Amino acid sequence: MTTKNCWQKDFCIPSEPSAGHEVLDVILSQLSEFCWERKDIFAIHLALEEALINAIRHGNRSLQEKSVHIYVKVSPEHFMARIKDEGSGFDPEHLPDPTHEEFCERPCGRGVKLMQNFMTSVSYNPLGNEVTLEKISSKQESSYKE
Repeated sequence: MTTKNCWQKDFCIPSEPSAGHEVLDVILSQLSEFCWERKDIFAIHLALEEALINAIRHGNRSLQEKSVHIYVKVSPEHFMARIKDEGSGFDPEHLPDPTHEEFCERPCGRGVKLMQNFMTSVSYNPLGNEVTLEKISSKQESSYKE
């Protein structure tokens, strides 16, 4: 659904990385249409791709019979995506910090840290099988600072 200042869409995809990439392409195209800056599109791309991969691989265990549900809302100033898998969830507070020396060689936790660093806000539902990513455009953030 597109209005003059907002685009929103629901997606339901199978637990296949290629399906996630197709959705990602549609969303990135919408960001470009709303004239988001390249650095913001890059940040959203990385965070959203990581969230989709986590939902497919970790949440749904790549099981074809499970789906990933995605709700996205884009405006010229604000991006929001809610990604929900059909898995049992996890507690993001108990992920090891990948920046600590003892965990530097282990891959777990890096994607969540990446999402937190690139987005304005990252939050999870109580079960831990749904993540909400939000980003305020750099243009909007700079107008708040002035």
